[in-house]
Amino acid sequence: MAVGFRNLTNFFKSKNALIEENQILRDKLSSNELADMSLQAVRDAENSLLLNFGRTSPNKFIAASVLIHPPKTAYDSLIIDAGAVDGVPLDAEVSLPEGPKIGTIIEVFSKSSRVKLYSSNGEETNAVLERSLVPVTLIGRGGGNFEIALPRDVAVEVGDQILSAHLSPSVIGVVGDIEMKPTDSFKKIIVRSVANVYTVRLVIVTP
Repeated sequence: MAVGFRNLTNFFKSKNALIEENQILRDKLSSNELADMSLQAVRDAENSLLLNFGRTSPNKFIAASVLIHPPKTAYDSLIIDAGAVDGVPLDAEVSLPEGPKIGTIIEVFSKSSRVKLYSSNGEETNAVLERSLVPVTLIGRGGGNFEIALPRDVAVEVGDQILSAHLSPSVIGVVGDIEMKPTDSFKKIIVRSVANVYTVRLVIVTP
């Protein structure tokens, strides 16, 4: 009788263990399905962007994916997957899908192009300090960073935005640091690009 009870107990233990194992498998499956759905959602959003703008869109925009970005490229530059066959010309402006302009096309190949970012070392870009609407010159320092020299009496604070010098301006960067000695007549402003040059995935080319 005791043997039968033990067998019955073992049966229920095995059954419970099987139920727990099945639940764990179901949880893992649900987790994997959610991950797949999330990844698919990102891909769908990117595909939608590419479809909406197209390669030779009548809207005069060309959407492109970033193939290579720093540190695998020299200086602050990107290689994108749109080129001459897609209508990409030299000197075309390149911006993020959200609007901010980040660079220009400096080389065009058959199916790809090279983008020189405004933050490239030594690159000079006309811009405007939003706080006081003072024209400034951004000097690229690499790594998505810029430098500005301003007279010490010009008001500027960390977090201030730097705008592009266009009729419809967009944010190029944000003031990240201010360096000035008591005897200096100018102060050095360090600006961080709004684009993460190491992770940017999609750009818009304006021919």
